Amino acid sequence: KFLGTIGDAGILSFDHGKNITTGEGGAILTNKKSIFINSKEYHDHGHQLNPKFPRGMDTVKLPGFNYRMSELQAAVGLAQLKKLDFIIKENKKRYKILEKIISKKFTIRLNHNNSSPSYDTFIFKVENTQKRMKIVKLLKLNNIGTKNLPDAIKWHFASYWKHAVSKKEIFKIKKSLK
Repeated sequence: KFLGTIGDAGILSFDHGKNITTGEGGAILTNKKSIFINSKEYHDHGHQLNPKFPRGMDTVKLPGFNYRMSELQAAVGLAQLKKLDFIIKENKKRYKILEKIISKKFTIRLNHNNSSPSYDTFIFKVENTQKRMKIVKLLKLNNIGTKNLPDAIKWHFASYWKHAVSKKEIFKIKKSLK
């Protein structure tokens, strides 16, 4: 089974840092009609879409929000979905290059044996704040975005690193880590 299809419902995010992006938004996956109906109503201001009433006058059973994705965002998502295998393949190449360099100095979060990772982030552990701040500064100087992960603010980063794998950038990073 794929992640997101285990259980009654799965939730996917399409924000800018994901493999498939629509800018924002996401999707709910389910085979349960009750979850589908509740999700559909919730994402549309709580409207029950009762055909007996005109739009806006229909019944509401729960408070909701405007979580509707535009058709343009959906078109972007569908185009990205067609490229997913290519995106993951390219991510894996970049990941393996960084893994060779970074693993010599830092502990890298390993993937589980029976998993098929998408390699969208590169996570590694830095042993102290001083070194962490030095690395953040170095990455920023090389236009490599980083962020502290919320579950481990003091010791690891997730990074968007597509552009960071040219020989020039790798040389700078290797040199700075010595």
